[in-house]
Amino acid sequence: MAIRVIKDLMKKNNWKVRQEKQRAYGKHNGYYFTAYWNNYQTIVSVSLPHLDETQKVQILEDLNRHKEELRISDVSLDDGVLTATFKEVLRSLKYDDIIKYLDHASKLFMELKIPETGKCFKCGREEDTESVLYNDIPVSICPYCYEEAKSISKQNEEEYANTKKNYIPGFAGAFIGSIIGSIPWIIASYAGWFAAIFGFVIGKVSLKGYKLTGGKTGKATWWIIMGCTVFGILFAEVVAYTIAVINYYEIPFSMNIIYIIISTPEILRDIAPNFAIGLIMGILGVSSLFKEIRQEFNAAVLRVEKI
Repeated sequence: MAIRVIKDLMKKNNWKVRQEKQRAYGKHNGYYFTAYWNNYQTIVSVSLPHLDETQKVQILEDLNRHKEELRISDVSLDDGVLTATFKEVLRSLKYDDIIKYLDHASKLFMELKIPETGKCFKCGREEDTESVLYNDIPVSICPYCYEEAKSISKQNEEEYANTKKNYIPGFAGAFIGSIIGSIPWIIASYAGWFAAIFGFVIGKVSLKGYKLTGGKTGKATWWIIMGCTVFGILFAEVVAYTIAVINYYEIPFSMNIIYIIISTPEILRDIAPNFAIGLIMGILGVSSLFKEIRQEFNAAVLRVEKI
């Protein structure tokens, strides 16, 4: 399993681990690698900033030629970062599989006379370099380039914070979406089915409505979507209960029915289990939002920290 592989890299190779990011990084034969787990894949990256075109071609040709042997599903070399992706198909990825790739890659780098970690990956200086995480990739960097990167990072954060997020139109879209998303719940409840599973739909449609009206992901997005999802679930359950009362007693619709429903403790206790399950399903429906917000921030803001 990929998580176990990352833990083994920490224990057996003395790599450092970022538990919250499921990421490990450290040196192997003089080169700084990072390994992380994402979408059921293990990904290994290494910064190779000063390659000429011939070296780039030779690296990609060699790794593609040994794909099956090294268990690589995909390999890319973009912006000076070599990335190899490993998929767990039929057989679990093991620590030895990663070590085999690291041995092969580092030997290839040596044969191509690619210098080991030590030069500043930005300007090529060899003096006074230190190790940092640059967008989660371990690299060597000189003091001048480090300060420049920190300045860019701060500027990126300010620009991201000041970007118009369109929360108001996004909220309107999410609110409308929550009402539309509640329709399957109401229909299922009317038909006598278990309706709470449709909380997932309410969450998804709320998020879709937010985006369709121009809402951008930001710190308040989660609260907007969750608020509308909770409203949509409550709306669906109250409407479904109202329809049940009208049908059972054969009476015309009246706002008094809704008032009685939301103000009677016994009815609310009856609604609570379905509402709770629906809320859990709604949270599952928008759980991807956490990852989306983080990815958008990571794409917009340069991240630099010493290790």
